[in-house]
Amino acid sequence: MTNEKQAVVTVEKDGNMWCAKGEGFIDLQTSENYAFGNTREEAIDNYFIAAVAKLNVLPVPSVTDLEKHAVKKDGSRHDICRRIESDLKIQNEQLCDQAEALRQENAELKAQLEKERMRLAGCATAALMNTEESVKDRISSDNPYWSASYGDICNAVDREIALRNENQQLKSVIDSARSAIEVLLDYASPPEANCSCHISPTCNDCINYGKQREDVEYVESIDKELCIALKGGVA
Repeated sequence: MTNEKQAVVTVEKDGNMWCAKGEGFIDLQTSENYAFGNTREEAIDNYFIAAVAKLNVLPVPSVTDLEKHAVKKDGSRHDICRRIESDLKIQNEQLCDQAEALRQENAELKAQLEKERMRLAGCATAALMNTEESVKDRISSDNPYWSASYGDICNAVDREIALRNENQQLKSVIDSARSAIEVLLDYASPPEANCSCHISPTCNDCINYGKQREDVEYVESIDKELCIALKGGVA
């Protein structure tokens, strides 16, 4: 049996089977260039089927596979090889297409991962941009690295800035109120108590300055609360 390169095949009976051996065959344990068949022709056909399959680095088709392609057992072995080679080329093209699709999908997934990493970095940066000046450098929603999480963080930072400004305003108001209280106490401080109620009915000192002393005590307690609030404590 020969092909275009005049390959030499030796066919011998091996038990109940026929064995086709290629050139350079040593034994069944160390060689790969052989094939079995129920008949001499089948052994030769199987040998060339295996040889063509190895050239294409694909699974070896069986005789059943050949029958699916309506190849007659008594047909030309050259035609059989051509049919197998054609089928293997088709399979190879399909595998190449699948590999290309997987490469494209892999590239898309890598790009998507990198995009998500940049979005995450953007969220971390937005959390630190909590001043009136830094918020001007924020990205807009049309930026590919903008995300809903980025927007939520920006909203939270805006609330932080607003509360910080409000807190600063309240501290300023407290400072002004404490200054006013100090002035008020300087002008409204009553003389030291000289009560004689323990000797007679309500004395003139209590009648003249009792209410004023109560008001001053109340104002001083308010001043104390404002001082604690100004320091960030609890009144």
